[in-house]
Amino acid sequence: MDLSPVYQLPNAAPWYLLPLTTVVGLFHRGNLPVSILAAYGGVSLVLFLMYWTDKRAAQRGGQRTAEKTLHVFELCCGWPGALLAQQVFRQQLGFNLLNSLRPLIW
Repeated sequence: MDLSPVYQLPNAAPWYLLPLTTVVGLFHRGNLPVSILAAYGGVSLVLFLMYWTDKRAAQRGGQRTAEKTLHVFELCCGWPGALLAQQVFRQQLGFNLLNSLRPLIW
């Protein structure tokens, strides 16, 4: 069983670049409304902060955010924030969003 840290931002960078370049391309061509872009950005920011508070609660032994709650926000446009937060905070959930999205991207 591999117990190495999850934090590998340089190796994970291509996973962020593909959706980012797709969104920028669609926005540049006028095929992506600003409201959708704002929804993804807003929910991603909220979810990133939720992961941060969950990580702090885990370190302090406090009440954590339910995993189901985090996953509901991931499905509601928050997956970019979740991917970034899982890498930045070395979040180890029972379900890792980055690992589950890799087959969809390939």
